[in-house]
Amino acid sequence: MIQIFQTLIDHLKKRSQIITQKIDRPELIQALSSNTDLTQEEVNQIADNIIEAKEKSAEMINENFNELEEKMVQAQEQYQIFKQKALQQAAEATKAIAKSALWSFFALLLGAIVSAMAGRLGVKCSCRCSIPAKR
Repeated sequence: MIQIFQTLIDHLKKRSQIITQKIDRPELIQALSSNTDLTQEEVNQIADNIIEAKEKSAEMINENFNELEEKMVQAQEQYQIFKQKALQQAAEATKAIAKSALWSFFALLLGAIVSAMAGRLGVKCSCRCSIPAKR
């Protein structure tokens, strides 16, 4: 389970790094100038707006990623706690069942001994105290 969390975090880190890479301003200005009929001032303003929006988005992505990472770490910790509690409860249940089985064994053994003694006593008593059958 921990490996799944770690794989997910690593995958998200790689994606956020790709998304948050800086834009090359001169390259953006060149692309805008060569593909539009905008003035140099408009191109510069649009490039600034794009870069600013990209930086804000990257900042939000980083914040959200950090928050997600913290929550995943908390989930891992809770998973470990629940797993430990489950193992502990299973061990306690196993001990209780073993104790119950042991007491059942002794109770059955005692019942067998008492039954054997009662049977033996009954045989002795029936031999000594033969009562003739009535006709």
